[in-house]
Amino acid sequence: MDNQEKPDILLILSQEHPELKEYFLQRRNIGLQTYGKRLNPFNGRDAYKDLFEELLDACAYAYQLYLENPNDTKYHVIYEAVTELTKLVLEKK
Repeated sequence: MDNQEKPDILLILSQEHPELKEYFLQRRNIGLQTYGKRLNPFNGRDAYKDLFEELLDACAYAYQLYLENPNDTKYHVIYEAVTELTKLVLEKK
């Protein structure tokens, strides 16, 4: 199955979540420039591993934001949410 036959994940997400459309399309373009292809399912990668590793990075960034902005409660909420999501993904393995 070639690239034309596979779903374009970021394009679909941009349609399903219009409030994030601009960001999904930016990420899509970055992927095309960096890797020369779109993010597609059945690409031979371990999507679970990729997700878990990206969430671990998100935990670190969220905690950094929280430490740099201790009086802004939204960053603590974001850190807690990302950490809980990471734990949930780990439990589902």
